[in-house]
Amino acid sequence: MEEAEKFLTSNQKEGSLQTRIFNASKNKQLKTDPKHVYALVSSTLKYKPFILEIIKKAKLLKEEKQIKESQALLLVHDLLFTRSGRIQMGKTPLKEAILKHKTRLAAELTKLKLKHKVRSLDELIDEDDTPVRWFRANTIKTTKEKVLEELDHLEQVSDIKKIEPGTIYHDEYIPNLFGVHPKERITQLKLYEKGHIIIQDRSSCFPAHILNPGENDHVIDSCAAPGNKTTHLASYIQGPQGSINAFERDVRRSKILDKMVTTAGASKVKINVGDFTASKPSEFEDITGLVVDPSCSGSGIFGRAHEEENPESAYNEERLQKLSSFQFSIVKHALSFPNAKKVVYSTCSIHAQENERVVIDLINDGQVKAAGWRVANRSRVIPLWPRRGLVEEFKGFPNPEQLAGGCIRSLPKVDGGIGFFAFDFVELKAGFEHFKATGTALPEETVEILKNETDGALFGAVSSPTTKVAGYSSPIVALRKKLGLYANVRPVKSVDGTNDRPVDMVIVRENTEDLYVKEEKIFENADGTKTAEAIKRITETATTRIGKIALEIALQRQAQRDLGAASLHKSPILTITHKSNVLSVSDGLFRETVRKVYDQNQSKYSQVNLQEQIVDSMVYRMFREPEIFDVVVAPNLYGDILSDGAAALVGSLGVVPSANVGDNYVIGEPCHGSAPDIAGKGISNPIATIRSTALLLEFLGYNKPAADIYAAVDANLAEGQVKTPDLGGKSTTQQVIDDVVKRL
Repeated sequence: MEEAEKFLTSNQKEGSLQTRIFNASKNKQLKTDPKHVYALVSSTLKYKPFILEIIKKAKLLKEEKQIKESQALLLVHDLLFTRSGRIQMGKTPLKEAILKHKTRLAAELTKLKLKHKVRSLDELIDEDDTPVRWFRANTIKTTKEKVLEELDHLEQVSDIKKIEPGTIYHDEYIPNLFGVHPKERITQLKLYEKGHIIIQDRSSCFPAHILNPGENDHVIDSCAAPGNKTTHLASYIQGPQGSINAFERDVRRSKILDKMVTTAGASKVKINVGDFTASKPSEFEDITGLVVDPSCSGSGIFGRAHEEENPESAYNEERLQKLSSFQFSIVKHALSFPNAKKVVYSTCSIHAQENERVVIDLINDGQVKAAGWRVANRSRVIPLWPRRGLVEEFKGFPNPEQLAGGCIRSLPKVDGGIGFFAFDFVELKAGFEHFKATGTALPEETVEILKNETDGALFGAVSSPTTKVAGYSSPIVALRKKLGLYANVRPVKSVDGTNDRPVDMVIVRENTEDLYVKEEKIFENADGTKTAEAIKRITETATTRIGKIALEIALQRQAQRDLGAASLHKSPILTITHKSNVLSVSDGLFRETVRKVYDQNQSKYSQVNLQEQIVDSMVYRMFREPEIFDVVVAPNLYGDILSDGAAALVGSLGVVPSANVGDNYVIGEPCHGSAPDIAGKGISNPIATIRSTALLLEFLGYNKPAADIYAAVDANLAEGQVKTPDLGGKSTTQQVIDDVVKRL
């Protein structure tokens, strides 16, 4: 008893009760089996409020002044709250003193049960701690419909507040999750014995539901034991190719995990006995999602209340700091997996230091930023759950409500279960490298996030294969179609003092059709030679849209001139580029449709001087007299060639921006390619990307910041001291960025 007694008081600096007891055993400070000590102390703490009430009502400490409260707790627990019903110690004065009051103590226990309207000790605890008993239909072995059939003696209720004995509630937030009154003996059912239902708190179901993996995805549960979250993940991943790698570094806990996985029938789970932080991300290239639920203070768990009367203020600050540092490092490790798209972090803590502040540290981390990770929008993180992150913790950010909305919190008992916190990091993936790893160059998840959570995006230069690869399609071409980005707008402008002749034009390229519909075929001729064919598609609908936006851009540029903007032109000019002298049907339709838009809106566009140029003549004149062109509109192929060629007029593709524009969305995109010949050297020109950002802002209506960026870039180019090798300089990419930024 003496060994157990010293663990009845809290010592958060040394960790949880279990940690303290087992550490004491390792350090040879215990003679008794630590498992026995832990069982005794944890059970005593569990019943502590009731034992203290019985001791007080029986006036035990008043009549037996030689007994300390901690001794009375343990002895009365042994006498009344164990199956044996006897004090586990030899004949001692303490034991004899307690036994003198045995009848009175037993009577007070009976009164206590009557007061709480329970028949057993278990019901007493349930009544005290657990507002709802949650369990999940294990869809690996059964269906929720079959579970409900087995439980048809329970009346279904539609509100968690209506749960009482004899009822069952189907949760509105987590599929296949049910709640019953704690008095329902769920663990005595065959459903439970067979693994058809799994006892799991509602909050504990959040991580797998937020990750929401596909049936053939490959995911990691980084801190898996005891196994509820792992088997919940397994219920999502039931396809023939899917898998779950579950990490658990403690051998004893890994055995519990194995038992849980086996009972649940989760055959897709591979248990790794080892430290997740020691794993090598390069060895898990197929992993697309991770759940990270690391060690925490556990301040949201009911049982910890016996150790911490006020967990928010009582928990040792030094230990919280150590925990949050570990939590940061393990999530950051998860974010380093090369093809991961989502990482869900969760704790059963109520402390902001382990929750929102870990998120903030990750958001501010340079490597995490560079990798493109961001906190998911609320729409992706159980959007209807009412309790979100703490807004005040994100007050240093421009969008605190949005960041807090991407987190969820659950308060212990108040929200029907344990206290919990969870958030989701997402990364937008696209490109040939992603295609090689996953089989898709543009995941639907990326498209959905762009559509539903943003107004615009910046697309970096990505490589595409130079020969046909089965299943591969250029992500930017696909984005243009999926987001309705029918116009590619490319301003080409010289900076005073940097060019032999002035240039100030905008090339507006139709973005969705022409030869770029990529409808090609090849066949063999009778003589054994091959013939290749490609469709050139020009539609009146697409050409009408591009004609309108080109005319609008011409008017907008004139409006800026009227306000004093420097320009080579006194009035707006729109030049239609085509080859209708040869392609009279397809290019003829393009030419006629743009003219039709102009003619039918004469009152609006009367000040625009509409001109035409055959494409080969256009190329000649663009290089001989570029200053005569204002706005140029062209079909997809001609526009692509002209805009890249025009870049030579201002020094390099590395300085020319573009924007893919639709009615409801804009993507900024530098004109240059990925330049694999200089990859990794740190000398690529960032000007085109910076200007594309400004162009993106301009189309979104943020004209002042766009103008500031343009001015900073122009000043850099005019001064000419900090420039990359493509412009004849010796500066690095970062040095150019730093020079532009300091001018803002």
